[in-house]
Amino acid sequence: MSPSTSLGIRPEFDGLRIDPCLPGDLGELEITRRYRGADIHITIKNPVHVEKGIRSMAIDGQPADGNRICPDGTKTEYQVTVIMG
Repeated sequence: MSPSTSLGIRPEFDGLRIDPCLPGDLGELEITRRYRGADIHITIKNPVHVEKGIRSMAIDGQPADGNRICPDGTKTEYQVTVIMG
């Protein structure tokens, strides 16, 4: 199992699911995950120190609907910001 998988970032058929599961005292985490030919740079912010749950997610600064990113081959890098809560 890769470290990102144990953090709740896992590849699935329909995209890379980002469902963080972290220690509550961890305030912020940055990780890069290679997926379908793209580097996904993920910043997870945990301002209320929960262990699980997403309040919002943005991909390249745009609000995302859900918690998956699906690279389509047109870009080689993405910036993802997840706010837990």
